[in-house]
Amino acid sequence: MWFGDLTTMHWWNDLWLKESFADFCCAFCMSECEELKSTYANPELFFLQFLNYGLSEDIRPSTHPIRVPIAHTSEATTAFDHISYRKGASVVKSLANMVG
Repeated sequence: MWFGDLTTMHWWNDLWLKESFADFCCAFCMSECEELKSTYANPELFFLQFLNYGLSEDIRPSTHPIRVPIAHTSEATTAFDHISYRKGASVVKSLANMVG
């Protein structure tokens, strides 16, 4: 079952955390998988790819904070992008490294 199916946020503003955590867990599991460690030279590159995707969107004029204020449910689709998913996953990884 996907992580997003197990969590519910209070409102769409916090969509980034749910989706970022799911992407973080995906990359973390891939980087810890012994079978992948023998296939890929450096599984940590999954996290760097996520950061690269997020930052490449972040430099565009359409950039926005990771946490996007959503006034109405119809606006929620604007929060589904590489900034919310990939850059957010990089922020979650940074938090995981600091907190442990």
